[in-house]
Amino acid sequence: MEWAVLWNPLLRGIRKRLSVAYVLLRTEDGVFFYNGLHKYRRFVEDFLRQEARPQEGIHFLSFENEFLFARVELLGPGLVCVTGGPLKEGELPPVKGLLPFERQLLMRVQKLRTHILQILFFRFPLGVVFLSFGEGRILFWNSTMEVLTGRREAEVLGKKWDELFPMEHMEDMWQSLRFGEEYFIRNFRLKRGANGDRLLNFRFFPWREGGNSLQVVGLVEDVTDRARWGESIRQMERLSSIGRFISSMAHEINNPLGVIYGYAQMLLSQVEEKGRDCPACQMTKRVLEKIEKEAAHCSEVIRYLVDFSKPLVLEREPTDVNALLRESVSLVDFFCQENERVEFAFEENLPLVYLDRTRMRQVFMNLAKNAFEAMQEKGGILRISTESVLLENLPPWERRKFATYVKVTFADTGKGIPESALPRIFEPFFTTKERGTGLGLSISYSIVRAHGGWIEIASKEGVGTKVQVFLPVERGSER
Repeated sequence: MEWAVLWNPLLRGIRKRLSVAYVLLRTEDGVFFYNGLHKYRRFVEDFLRQEARPQEGIHFLSFENEFLFARVELLGPGLVCVTGGPLKEGELPPVKGLLPFERQLLMRVQKLRTHILQILFFRFPLGVVFLSFGEGRILFWNSTMEVLTGRREAEVLGKKWDELFPMEHMEDMWQSLRFGEEYFIRNFRLKRGANGDRLLNFRFFPWREGGNSLQVVGLVEDVTDRARWGESIRQMERLSSIGRFISSMAHEINNPLGVIYGYAQMLLSQVEEKGRDCPACQMTKRVLEKIEKEAAHCSEVIRYLVDFSKPLVLEREPTDVNALLRESVSLVDFFCQENERVEFAFEENLPLVYLDRTRMRQVFMNLAKNAFEAMQEKGGILRISTESVLLENLPPWERRKFATYVKVTFADTGKGIPESALPRIFEPFFTTKERGTGLGLSISYSIVRAHGGWIEIASKEGVGTKVQVFLPVERGSER
């Protein structure tokens, strides 16, 4: 808003009534509004900047070859009005000043302006904070900051910034602001406990100066989703390049591996028939069994690699996701220990989703198996839930602005995933298991992406892991 629209008619009327050369108003936040001859503006503003609270009364000033008077009237906290103009030699300044109703009107407009600013900043879509310069005490905290941090305005006012956001290089920030420069902090990680960490960008800049006072404004942007989406795009690019490499190598490895596995089985059968009473034969048998086991494990890895590298050809059909989940979990429930249990929380009348049942069953089985393995040591609960959601803020690779998705959540109470491992969790061959191939989640991710969906994972060590699978609902498939 152009605030001069509020002030200019008032200042122009005051100037006309007093027959003066200029009227200058300084608001409580140090903003100047001027009406009068342009040549006096900078000079009078500099005069008023010299002191935060100038002495009320008439001041005589020398400007170039002219002799000026400036009548200073204090209207309220920080609100100062100056009227004046040139004086001829021996001439006295006019006696007239602001009338009572003019003083009241100026103060009311100032209150209105302050109120509008507070509403604007408080409802601003970015986080907005005002800090005292030097100390960094919080003077203003808008509603977006309350949402981002979970802290109400009343809790933080008067506290120092570094009490809530401990940052490195705070001195560098203050040094930059002293020189009138902006200071930018990228990807600051805000710990939010069970609500999940947030990544924030901060942009600080000095606010308008009023006398010797200076404030700092901070704009805070939540870039958590943007960072996650960017990582997802980079992940897809990595998977694509690795897939092309794997497809060329899998065939070369699989042929000699098949020979090793076949000969190991042949020798093992001969040893079992002829060497029951021979200690050396028994030792040979154990060695051959280990060779067979390791060859079988390598063959499984190669099979995963082939599945991972070749283009997915989906045979989709309308599918009841709830029924498919029950079927998938029943196929891997032998991994479930006595101290583990599964709970289902399915939304009724869930929209049908066009899926390749075999491929998506593989995804659900893998996620359930991972959850059971994570809870083996201490036991726990795997809660599988479904719901239909309407998403507006879709990842940037999705073309549709509004879409209905079925969200499938696997939430376990297992040992969790280290925070340092989460950014790499979908990378091929990266695993936190002792005997893992590092391909299960990569393949699951590829399958879900081929269906037009995506996977999100949140985890905390010692608490558990939550995996969310988003599957798009085709129009017309709602029940």
